[in-house]
Amino acid sequence: MTAAILQVLVLTLFLALIPGCTWTETEPEAAKQSRSNGVPRLVSFAPSNTELVYSVGAEDCLIAVSSNCKYPPAVLKKPVAGSFLNAKFEKLTALQPDLALLVSGQEGLATQLDKFSIQNQVLPNKKLGDISTNLKTLGIICHKEKQAQQVSADFDKALMEFQTILSDCPRERVLFCVWTNPSICVGGESFLDDVITACGAINTTASFKSSYPKLTAEKIISTKPDLLVLPHEAEVEAKENQAQILSRPPWSSLNAVKSGRVIYLPEAKSDHLSRPTLRILTGLHWLSTRLHPDKSAALDRWLKSNDYLILSRDKH
Repeated sequence: MTAAILQVLVLTLFLALIPGCTWTETEPEAAKQSRSNGVPRLVSFAPSNTELVYSVGAEDCLIAVSSNCKYPPAVLKKPVAGSFLNAKFEKLTALQPDLALLVSGQEGLATQLDKFSIQNQVLPNKKLGDISTNLKTLGIICHKEKQAQQVSADFDKALMEFQTILSDCPRERVLFCVWTNPSICVGGESFLDDVITACGAINTTASFKSSYPKLTAEKIISTKPDLLVLPHEAEVEAKENQAQILSRPPWSSLNAVKSGRVIYLPEAKSDHLSRPTLRILTGLHWLSTRLHPDKSAALDRWLKSNDYLILSRDKH
């Protein structure tokens, strides 16, 4: 008895013992056909991995995604096999994936998948350089090495050009808050910390060795930022309630607020800063032009020359 058959039998028995749970064998023939053609059957539980699979032209390998995967638009036609934190094991049993793709932060889901003997791979997503590495990793997994190598090289080149443009800029101090009540900021272990650094700035909360630490009012004041970044929700709340968060402590004590150097993130669908995908190029442009307005013309040309990396996926 092969491992694959044993896995299916064990999963079927487990699901049969759960009240109200039935297993419908929906794709066994498709599974056999795809394996015979050498096409790996992948399930992506993270939006960033889903985007990168499309970036290397391997969307045919994706047999299912998570409910959080919304981009590119074509992904909405894919079956849903769970959310960012939980899997639908009945669905996975029917789909018979070869590999589940995860990211850092989904270790709990990885443990769930391990219990069901479903192979999974966690791709790192804490550094800009991880994007290039993940492209090449997915290229190998999906048998798209040549395309992945090219996209990865183009992305690395774009990052180098970006760094060159900002090489002579003063490094300003940035306090980046992803939430205001409670006050949650970008720590040294987060992807956004690397983004802030790449944009020629200093993350004032980088010393916190966690991804998103919660700060007290005293800690916020002690960061002494030159620029304050607040979430889109803070701007919406201020308009709706006719209350200005910046007029209240601790925010009102910051020099960045007093000098009017406060920016709000775009709404979620337009916020590309926290995406470890090729769309980060748009996010880098957004933040860097606000940090270094004197470089806007050069940064505009840079984004335009590299927008093919982003727009190519919109064709899917």
